[in-house]
Amino acid sequence: MPTRNYTQETWGDNMKDRTPKFPGRVKLKPVAGQENIYDMTRADDPDDTGTPFNTRTMLQDSTGRFLRLPVSNPFVDDALRHMPDRIEPIGTVKTSPALSLGDAWLPCDGSQVTFAEYPTLCQILRNTVGEVTWDGITVGTAPNFQEMSRVVKFNGKFYVAGCYYTKNSGSAQYVYTLSVAASEQATGPYTVVHTETVSVSESLPSSGAHSGGAPVQMVASDDLLVAVFDTRGDYQFLNTISSISKIQVLSSKDGSAWTRKTASYTGWQSNIADWRPNIKGLATDGTYWAFPTARYIFYTDDPQNATEWTAKLIFQYPFACVSRLSYVNGQWLAVVGSSASNQKLKAAVWASTVPIGSWTSKGLVGATKSLNQNATSVVYYSGRYWVAVDGGTGVMSSSNLTDWVSEGTAGIHSIDNVNSALLATERLLALGGTNIKLEITSDPSLGWNIAALPAGAYAHDLSADGDTVLASGGGLISYHDYSTDVRLLPTISLSDDTTTFIKAKNELDVFEAQAGGD
Repeated sequence: MPTRNYTQETWGDNMKDRTPKFPGRVKLKPVAGQENIYDMTRADDPDDTGTPFNTRTMLQDSTGRFLRLPVSNPFVDDALRHMPDRIEPIGTVKTSPALSLGDAWLPCDGSQVTFAEYPTLCQILRNTVGEVTWDGITVGTAPNFQEMSRVVKFNGKFYVAGCYYTKNSGSAQYVYTLSVAASEQATGPYTVVHTETVSVSESLPSSGAHSGGAPVQMVASDDLLVAVFDTRGDYQFLNTISSISKIQVLSSKDGSAWTRKTASYTGWQSNIADWRPNIKGLATDGTYWAFPTARYIFYTDDPQNATEWTAKLIFQYPFACVSRLSYVNGQWLAVVGSSASNQKLKAAVWASTVPIGSWTSKGLVGATKSLNQNATSVVYYSGRYWVAVDGGTGVMSSSNLTDWVSEGTAGIHSIDNVNSALLATERLLALGGTNIKLEITSDPSLGWNIAALPAGAYAHDLSADGDTVLASGGGLISYHDYSTDVRLLPTISLSDDTTTFIKAKNELDVFEAQAGGD
């Protein structure tokens, strides 16, 4: 691109119009062999051809990148609309003799602002009004749930699945109590609406022991609510268990009448290299219900009646799914890494239009690491895909699932294979781990806020109702309504005849809200 030197003599020397002697005159030439088809060329005999119309003169790619235009194939109009907010982003401070700079600016007078109205600004501001305190509620009967799913909204109510177990003294028999609790509000109180009891006999390995109830996941489509319990506890290899693993499936079409099915697997060949099935990241597209384990996707299209879930080998050795399964923007997504201790392969995001279809690798996301690389599910937030991976990689994002960039390691020190979760809402991104730390952000480029959960709570699963974020783990649901959070604007006064303002909203957002009559 040629260098353009700007001097006072060139000021006002703008783009030039075409100045024809014969405006609108064209020349038509018949196309040979095509009746009534002509080639048309200008015949206006211009005195000045004017400035050519192309991307070089209208909107260069570098300008679009500089302005961070959030649209593909942007027009000049897009650049003009986003330019003020790129030059003066939210958080910009400036002083003026004016009493107001418009609805996008607030005076720096120490006033309180909320996340609900100013989410990005509140992420920047350091001054808080008190500490962010998460509340918690116990769920289940006595004893309380030892394992619990995320909170799921279905038919206007909120549901959570959980369980606990007891062991018959002197035997290898375990009795699992599988329950579903419901509430009118996401934050409770929750009442157990259905309970099933299942007895399982196991020949326990000498080094193994249950750490709690059966792992459980819950998910809903428009017309079906499903909870899946793994009543083989937390053992890892099939060869430590006396018989093939089975799952318990509770389902309901209305939240009142429930069906339980005991399901086994078909198509799964156990061997020492394969982890035994466990329910990691149960997801649905409304037709299929599926979860991954090692190189397999376990699925059914009829969880209410199926006594067998099909195990389909998707990933060939040494690859294995290391994340939860997710269904985002019409695609099934999983993070796949190496399951061989002698391999050092980076994790990659794989995608398929159906869980049992052809899976393809999209792009690398993980740090180089061998066995036990773990990841959260993939979510979509603020126009980008997000995932958290262990091995020092932390949080990654991509606009296309292929080109991934690091967004910082945040404060989660351990991304666990099963019990780490990433959640995206309309205005918040949340990351939970096996410890009691939980991280929240409205704009990851500005940093993450660490929140401590109540004593005994864990962020094994995350869900949300609007700006209320919920963390499930053990027998507790902890929660916080981020729309109630407040920050303090800075207090700045340079003189009696000026006012200092801070950019609180994007000019474009304010304009579009006003133009739309909001």
